[in-house]
Amino acid sequence: MFGKPKQEYKYELNDGGASLLRYQGKEENVVLPDSFEGKPLTALADNAFYDCKKLVSVTIPESVASVGNGCFKNCVSLKSVRLPEKLASLGDYAFALCKELEDVSLPETLTNVPQGCFLKCKSLTRVNVGGSVTSLGEEAFSGCTQLKYLSLGENVREIGENALKGLSDKLCLVLPEGLKNFDKKLAEGCDRLYRRRKEGLELMLYAGHETDLILDDEVNGEPVTAVGDRVFAMFAYLEKLKLPKNLISIGDGAFAGCSSLTELLLPPTLRHIGRGAFAGCGQAEGVPGYVRMRGGDLASYSGLTSLTLPEGLEDVGEKAFAGCAALKNVEIKGKDTYLGAGCFSLTAIEEFTFPAHAAEIQSELLRGCVNLKKVNIPSGVESVWDRAFEGCAALESVELPESLEVIGEGAFSSMEKLKRIDLPAKVRQIGDEAFSFDPALETVGISPENEYFRLEDGCLIDRNENALIWVPAGKTGEFTVPDDVEAVRACAFSLSAFTKVSLGQNVKKIGPWAFRGSEIKELKIQNPDAVIENGILLDTEDVEIDAPEAVLKRIGEEA
Repeated sequence: MFGKPKQEYKYELNDGGASLLRYQGKEENVVLPDSFEGKPLTALADNAFYDCKKLVSVTIPESVASVGNGCFKNCVSLKSVRLPEKLASLGDYAFALCKELEDVSLPETLTNVPQGCFLKCKSLTRVNVGGSVTSLGEEAFSGCTQLKYLSLGENVREIGENALKGLSDKLCLVLPEGLKNFDKKLAEGCDRLYRRRKEGLELMLYAGHETDLILDDEVNGEPVTAVGDRVFAMFAYLEKLKLPKNLISIGDGAFAGCSSLTELLLPPTLRHIGRGAFAGCGQAEGVPGYVRMRGGDLASYSGLTSLTLPEGLEDVGEKAFAGCAALKNVEIKGKDTYLGAGCFSLTAIEEFTFPAHAAEIQSELLRGCVNLKKVNIPSGVESVWDRAFEGCAALESVELPESLEVIGEGAFSSMEKLKRIDLPAKVRQIGDEAFSFDPALETVGISPENEYFRLEDGCLIDRNENALIWVPAGKTGEFTVPDDVEAVRACAFSLSAFTKVSLGQNVKKIGPWAFRGSEIKELKIQNPDAVIENGILLDTEDVEIDAPEAVLKRIGEEA
């Protein structure tokens, strides 16, 4: 015994040591003895301190390996307890209803937090669950209304029903990386939810409503390195944002629809921006973003206006900044930053410079950027993919690098002011509609060294496929397709001023919308087996067709 009369403790001896059956004293601060009758204290029995309402603190000796069910239940004044570092088991409801308990450190030796262990411990503010714990029992922390920080160890794989029910609305919950398929409903009402990753913590959920938001740089000494998918999606009230200083990645749609966001500083540590991460961070009253492809009053748009991508940024996901309707200025510091498809589509960018080491311009990258007046494409770019510059209504000229080989479908279509574009010697592939609906485009120049395409009467023809690709909109009168042409590509005569067009016997195929929006009045087709694709005369009027009966029938069927 250590200075306490025996009558304060009811205990029993066994082969392995002594078990405390019941504390019968009235002390507020209790330091349990190491042994009874020479045998070490190894266990606290069920309900050993149950309903000791005056108990404020208790120190348990390191020899104790188990604490029984309800051991400290309803100790309503208990504020602190020191658990042994080698504690092997903790009973159900061990600290339930200890409404003054403020802080508990669970030893690394525990394998579970049992059922109802901290039920309605309403003063508990911080808990670190050890690395050996694999499960949280039902109601383990239920009703801990002041719990501000709860970190689950790396081996937690199971969370019981209502284990996290009724917690503080300011709770910061940290999940282990290995806990898969976590149902966010289990943490309903918590303020912040993080998951551990190799690099640091990933923010998975945020419940605040600030207009000026400063995200945590670290949580309990662990750096915040990622913002997860759609965490802040549609936070329309968010105006200013400070990201964590050690941030590495931003997830898909993380800030999509934050239409009031006006300030964004990306930290130099950032490496990845996910798909649609900031899509729609801009707005105009009553005007959906996609309407801007056909023009729009930029003065009526608000939202993010400028952006600097840091030097170490490796990739920007598909449509990451699409629909940021007020975004005018973009600076890309990295030479190797990969820009995903459509990542700056439908923005207000006026001048754009691609990363110096870019090899491709992805699909729809600047689609619908109606204010774009200047673009700088570096040497080394080999491909401009589908609709990359479609709808860039203010762009008058584009200088293509000598390295270019592929131009995708619709890549330079619907560009109202584009007057000239020159194809370098290496261009070997041009997709359908590449230059369609360009009313001001007078000439598509071709390098004399180019072996794949030729001009005839100003019209662009694919040598390998013997296909008519494009006809300049400004040419008038009659046009007879060259004898060696076997196909008319999609939208080849779009907006054409030719009133009479004759297709020779060798033309085997007429692509979709071939004459869309043209001024054609007479069309002659000679090959009775010509394949007619969808809507070749869409948006034309009163066209007289001279063609074999079978062809007329097919045109009627596809109209």
